[in-house]
Amino acid sequence: MDSEQALLVKSAANDADDTLGPEDLEEPRIDCDDRDSPAAGDDVWRVEFDSVSVRTKASVMPIHHPDVDSHSPGNSRRPGPATAHRRQAVDYRGFQALYKENRALLEEVEAMKREEKPRKSMFTRGVQKLLSVPDGQPVFPGFGEGMAKVGSLFALEGPFRRQPARVLSSGGTDSADPQPQRSFTRLATVIVVAVGVVFVASAMLFALLGALTSHPSGVQAQVCKTSDCRLHALYLSYRQNHSVRRCNDFQAYVCSEWEPPEGYSLVANTTISEVVLRWMQDIRRALQDSTAGGMARHMVLSMLDGCMADRKSTHQDAKIFRDFMYRLNLHWPGDPPTNVSALSVLIRLAFKWQVTFWMKLRVIQDPVRRDRRRLVLSGGDQDAIVFLNLNHKQLLQRDAYVQYWKSHYAILYRDDDVIQNHVVTQMYESATLQSHVIETLLAVARKYPKSPAATTVGVLRNYTGDRLTSSQWLQFLREHVNPHSDVAVSEDTEVLVSDLLLLKSIGGLFTKYSDADIIRQLSWEFVQLHVIMMDKTPLEIAFASRWYAMPYVSVYCTRYVETVYRPLLASVYVRQHLSVDDRRALDSDVAGLVNAVIEKVNGSSWFEEQGKREAIEKLRALRTSIWPPEAYFDDDELEQAYHWLQRLKGASFTASWIESFSALRDLGKTALYAATVHLHNMMSFVLFDYDYLTNNVHIAISALTNPIYYPHGSRSMFYGGLGFLYTSQLFKSIDDTGRRVRANGTVTHPWPLSEKGKLGRKSHCQGAGHDVSFLSNLGALEVAHAKFLAMLPMDGGKVVSKSYTEEQVFFLTVCRILCEMPSAEFGTTTCNSLFRNSPEFAEAFHCPPGSPMNPIEKCKYYASSEN
Repeated sequence: MDSEQALLVKSAANDADDTLGPEDLEEPRIDCDDRDSPAAGDDVWRVEFDSVSVRTKASVMPIHHPDVDSHSPGNSRRPGPATAHRRQAVDYRGFQALYKENRALLEEVEAMKREEKPRKSMFTRGVQKLLSVPDGQPVFPGFGEGMAKVGSLFALEGPFRRQPARVLSSGGTDSADPQPQRSFTRLATVIVVAVGVVFVASAMLFALLGALTSHPSGVQAQVCKTSDCRLHALYLSYRQNHSVRRCNDFQAYVCSEWEPPEGYSLVANTTISEVVLRWMQDIRRALQDSTAGGMARHMVLSMLDGCMADRKSTHQDAKIFRDFMYRLNLHWPGDPPTNVSALSVLIRLAFKWQVTFWMKLRVIQDPVRRDRRRLVLSGGDQDAIVFLNLNHKQLLQRDAYVQYWKSHYAILYRDDDVIQNHVVTQMYESATLQSHVIETLLAVARKYPKSPAATTVGVLRNYTGDRLTSSQWLQFLREHVNPHSDVAVSEDTEVLVSDLLLLKSIGGLFTKYSDADIIRQLSWEFVQLHVIMMDKTPLEIAFASRWYAMPYVSVYCTRYVETVYRPLLASVYVRQHLSVDDRRALDSDVAGLVNAVIEKVNGSSWFEEQGKREAIEKLRALRTSIWPPEAYFDDDELEQAYHWLQRLKGASFTASWIESFSALRDLGKTALYAATVHLHNMMSFVLFDYDYLTNNVHIAISALTNPIYYPHGSRSMFYGGLGFLYTSQLFKSIDDTGRRVRANGTVTHPWPLSEKGKLGRKSHCQGAGHDVSFLSNLGALEVAHAKFLAMLPMDGGKVVSKSYTEEQVFFLTVCRILCEMPSAEFGTTTCNSLFRNSPEFAEAFHCPPGSPMNPIEKCKYYASSEN
């Protein structure tokens, strides 16, 4: 071994020695791999354990813990051939002993460590922070089980795993079975054993000293020992950037090392979306372990397996799919019948079938006159339009749109002659139309503040233009709404609109394009979003690789299944993860946050007295929707709700989905249909959603997943996670859009802010740039933090981590759930912009006045009358 290799081995040894305990150094292995070497002959040596990685020089050193199986979800590497697991074994402690006396080498090691600080791994940080021993009891009992859970926390299952590195023989060629080194003498072996014993004893001593180290608060504290607390402590420590000073750039400290789960970067570019993907995997396990739901649960599992299967479209499936499209009056790529109205197709898709992202159409009860019904027009499926937009841009950038278009046609019709006769220019016209539709509807979704309005069916043409007459609106609303609801639509039927820009945009599209063009575009959108159930080829073209397309198949399949079985999935997941007491506690905590916001508004100087009364009345009338109907937590009731599945005879996933989806929509006015429609979409990347028109906060069941929510966590975890995110939705009820809608649902001019409120917003609350959620999130931070401090004594003095105070855990949790990549379509508020306006944050992390995270001027959105 040359000196350079010894240097790198010693550097790795010193780094690992700072953080790993004795139980973590079992049977280490060192490999040589020169693929990434900076120069020829500059081999990079790796020390390997079980579970995570430590980086040194130009390579990454996977560290595996023996308690975590190499094929478990926690292991981030894809299993390779059996020969790849046979490593060139060289004893780690032996190297440490052999070079202990070499002072010059130690100096070189220290110099290299100063020049290039290795990134600490999840495991080394987690062990360093959590494996302290309060009162003589290990914080991590059952360490193997704990690390298996940590693995599932940080690594999503899927086809993307890091490949094991090649093992090189001494001659520099690939070696499937390297021979063990034979250069150690018996004396070296004895030295190795002796040093190993000393190393274990030293590590145990360090662990004991760590247990006796005081908490950052200066008070000896007991660590919370629930699995939720332990997992969250590791989550907070995972991938922190310790090269950044917290008082200079807290966002970089917490988030700069955060990355989306491998393989899902297109959709999982925020922590929130990462949570959705984790729920997607958890729900499958819940379905397998549950006994609820009977035949319906087995149907869901078989449908998921059928959708995920690697298969090609059959003639029978293609015919079933085309026939279903014809039922919806969708025609692609040919022209629709001349007697079909595009407005009629759009209203039907938006109300009964709910399969278009142009708009949503609902019927709600008038909050004042309970016998009256209102129609609600709002924006369509934001997740679908965002994903289709990203997909569309990739295809155009790679000039793959024609190939993509042809793949859909081949699946549905299998007639190459027709494709040849179909003019290519028409395909590009389709691309242009789709680009315009997506840009138009995305502009509606991004607009803030919105302009909600209340109108009637008889005057809708005033907002959509002459192309869509009032008589057309009345005719098609009666045709498609009356049979499937308890409303009789008339010219005087009230219509609430989420934003006047929505009606104007739809009217503009109808003015620019013919009915045939619009129906063809609606049909093309439906085909793109649903053809994956038959054949994965279009997805592989969109991602330019079958490998990169593979993870997204599960996203599509879970979305398909959820549209039919949402109450069942919600019930099974909740019963597997939360007890009845957990649900009651969450309801109580949520109600407590509503009261806290009311108190905040009541003491604010930013509202006139009339505005305060309006805001408080609206907050008291606000509803929160989380759970499926209580009846669906009963096995018999749940199975009875899906008894109609016994009549279904679909032989493939396509046939089963279309048959069950159609049957559910035909149920119309039943309780099951209402529960399916009203429950928040669990495969949505918008987990918390405030409905301005109904004054209702919707929380997706998938939000009840770590790191957002832990049923057995601390107050810092709850109020920094779900508590903060929920409270930010409460403040939307009184933001610039919410102030336009009264508690009784009346849409009017916004109630005014006080002069002090106007001045405060103008002078100190502009640091967030164009962030439309900044003020709501700032109010949420203030309320959630105050509520956390008030409830903290209920934790009995226990702490999540001995490295942080509970107040620091609160702020770390808020920041971590706001992490995102620059590519996020609808960006969240950065924690820097929030924390710079928080004196409590500056005090918790001891940031000096005038530092980047503690500026002198701060925005206190809902400042009290004394401020």
